[in-house]
Amino acid sequence: MNQRELMRLDRELTAYLESMLVGMGRPERRQAMADYLTGLLLDGDRKSIEPMAGRLVEDSADIQAMRQRLQQCVTVSPWSDEELLLRLALKADAELPEVEALVVDDTGFPKKGTHSVGVQRQYSGTLGRKDNCQVATSLHLASERGSVCIGMQVYLPESWTSDRARCRAVGVPDDVPFRTKWQISLAQIDAALDWGLKRRVVLADPGYGNLCRCSLWRSHWAARPARPCTGERDHAVGRAHALALHAFEPLTNTCTAKLQAMNSGSCTSGPLRKKSRRNSGFRPCHTIRRSNNSCVWQSCDGASSVTTKS
Repeated sequence: MNQRELMRLDRELTAYLESMLVGMGRPERRQAMADYLTGLLLDGDRKSIEPMAGRLVEDSADIQAMRQRLQQCVTVSPWSDEELLLRLALKADAELPEVEALVVDDTGFPKKGTHSVGVQRQYSGTLGRKDNCQVATSLHLASERGSVCIGMQVYLPESWTSDRARCRAVGVPDDVPFRTKWQISLAQIDAALDWGLKRRVVLADPGYGNLCRCSLWRSHWAARPARPCTGERDHAVGRAHALALHAFEPLTNTCTAKLQAMNSGSCTSGPLRKKSRRNSGFRPCHTIRRSNNSCVWQSCDGASSVTTKS
């Protein structure tokens, strides 16, 4: 990037951070957070406070003062993650072009020790195996032109919630219960709708849509009280939602059209074809059939996904 592009990027980043942090504490506190986020975006392998402080100042004599400001910002100053996520979600919903779906996912963070919150030996889709890691459930606004994470929460295994002394040692409050990943995802979707986001198709990988987990997820979602629709598109979509087919299937125009048809009640029978991992050809994978008040997505392995209209 040339100097002009760097200056333009700096102005855009400054404006974005101001819009996210306005009204959240004193100006010095907000500037410290802006410095911390800038440090995360700068070059350098180590993103702890000490090396970031060295990259944020020009004079080495100022490193200690910057380190103290960053330390105060991230370890002492209270920040409302809910308020920040709300602002991010509304901004993304308004400015991200052609948002089509809410995507539920989880991410693994490999760890070496045993003291990080929620760490244990567990499966991580990010790593593709069981390993010592943290796992966080996330919610994303997605379109074909990009996506934005609007919710993320660390999953606390039962080995943690049943050991309150261990939780207290890392600052987890006593009133935090054990919740499965799909329960966390439902709470994130509820929060997104309460913030005023439009109703959209909800996509999730097989970890949220297989066998009994699938019916539990849907039954709890269906039990949610109806929220008032706020626009013409919301009335068309109503309460209908669907889970994604498989984690490796992309959100293509065809897939999106099928899902939107299911939500609008205009779905028709016919195969949706996808590329097989075993060969270069295509095979029928899913068939949609319609009843009076629901659409059933029948997969090639016999699993069904039911979407009900209200």
